[in-house]
Amino acid sequence: MNKFKMLLKTQMPFVMVMVAVIGAMLGAGCEKQKIDSPQETPQVAQQNPQQQQQSDTRLLPLENTSWKFVAFVENGETTRVNDDCPSGDCYSLNFENNEEWRGTSSSNDMFGTYTVDGSLIQIQISITTEVGETENGYKYVDKLVRTTSYDSDSVQLNLYINKSEYLLFERIQL
Repeated sequence: MNKFKMLLKTQMPFVMVMVAVIGAMLGAGCEKQKIDSPQETPQVAQQNPQQQQQSDTRLLPLENTSWKFVAFVENGETTRVNDDCPSGDCYSLNFENNEEWRGTSSSNDMFGTYTVDGSLIQIQISITTEVGETENGYKYVDKLVRTTSYDSDSVQLNLYINKSEYLLFERIQL
């Protein structure tokens, strides 16, 4: 046993240096792969063509735009919402500046904040009530705050919850 302890004492600095060198080499190899891997971007685009389309062709700024919600899209099926609101003025979404939005659900006024980073979006509701909400109104509010990304052009806005589920809006010309 004493020979083992002696061997361990004499070889420990060598073992520690080797572990550090191997760790540094593995870490450097990973970093190099991240930086020098030009094929990484096309692979991501092939895996998610929707995200590629969003970043290339359908990503107009949201600031100072107004939209009317028209349909839920889930797994390729579009369910249009009827004007199930008493006032006839429902399901609006107005992006007022780079941080704030105002809108309506089926029965209530709402407002909050939003952040955009490329095609990623996060929408927070600051104030709304649930008084008189319809079934579609509850569903709309729930999906609005679960939005993760978007794409838009001059007539249509899609707010994506995931790649097969989104809220479809049409532009309101003011």
